This record gives sequence, structure tokens and C-alpha cells, in this order.
Amino acid sequence: MNQLKPYFILMKVLPNPDNPKGKDISGANAHLWVFENSGNEAEKKATRYLNQFGWNIEEGVYTQKILSLDNTIARCIINS
Repeated sequence: MNQLKPYFILMKVLPNPDNPKGKDISGANAHLWVFENSGNEAEKKATRYLNQFGWNIEEGVYTQKILSLDNTIARCIINS
């Protein structure tokens, strides 16, 4: 069985014209945790989720795989 891996994703988003919050919010940063087999698939899933709730991706997709230190603790290794 293929175990899904955790990914942290950050996206800059804009409300689409049908989003009722569009008149009050000009944009936002979306932070998502997604479990998927690859970073690419995690980004696709996050994009579908955000689109479903009336948000369009503006720019700056950042994806980081979360490395498990043991079964109870995970930390994010950020390359900057």
C-alpha cells in the first residue's frame, strides 16, 4: 500500500467574480496541508480545493514536503 506524504503549500489567491467575499477581500495567502503521493499532485489537489470555494491562484506556489522524524513528530525543512 502506498502511504500518502504530507505537503505544506502556500499560494497567493484572488477571489473569482462569483465569490461573495470578493467585494470585501482583494486577495489572500492560502496555507494548506495536503496528503498526496507527490508535490505536483498535492498542488493540483490544493488548486482544485481553492477553486471550488471561489478562489483563483494568483502566484507564488510554494510546496514543501514534510519530513517525518519519527512516528509522533514531524518538522518542516525549509530551503531558503
